[in-house]
Amino acid sequence: MTKQAKLVIPKKKAQNLTDIAYDSIKHMIIYNEIPAGEFLSENILAQALNMSRTPVREALKILASENLVEIHNGIGILVRNITTREVHELFEVRSALECAAVKSFLRNVTEEDLLEIERNWINSKEKLEAGEEIAYEDLAEYDHMLHSLIYDKSDNSVLKDIMHSIRQRIQRIQALSISKFPYHIVTIQQHLDIIQSIKLRDEEEIKRLLAEHILFAENNVLKNLDFHI
Repeated sequence: MTKQAKLVIPKKKAQNLTDIAYDSIKHMIIYNEIPAGEFLSENILAQALNMSRTPVREALKILASENLVEIHNGIGILVRNITTREVHELFEVRSALECAAVKSFLRNVTEEDLLEIERNWINSKEKLEAGEEIAYEDLAEYDHMLHSLIYDKSDNSVLKDIMHSIRQRIQRIQALSISKFPYHIVTIQQHLDIIQSIKLRDEEEIKRLLAEHILFAENNVLKNLDFHI
């Protein structure tokens, strides 16, 4: 684990040690504080988190099931590399499923569901226009909030199961995309446009904007990041 890696332990009620270890290590991987290809040490992680190795080991098993780390017996635990093929396939599936979720999503989403999300993006735009810096982690989180709302509010349980099974991998790539894109005003405006089309209940426009935004994000990832083929 790099010296630069920061431990961020989300404060949640009734978390056991495995949950805490899982959230902390996942955060570092998703936000590239532990880079792809790096080996993880159970001992170092346990010491940093002030716990025994057992919950760390259990957390790493969960992360392996989510394809964020690879466990190689006799060798060690490796943060998975991201390939160009994986990026393309994940974004292709994401685009298809999010667009498929729109119809039933519109039947279920309310103005209240959008209030905080829209406020976050408007505040971000105002800060950027005022010359203030915006943490890319915040933008990545706002991005995740909007897109997860779309499939969480759909009526298709199979679609939701698929998206939930790959959401950690998608969130990791989303965070990498935003961290490497210097013109945040573009992605901010894209999200505000999507939100506006949702408020207008314009199903076809939402699908068009979603597809364009997801393709834009995919191209940005592939353009700005070095991948292992």
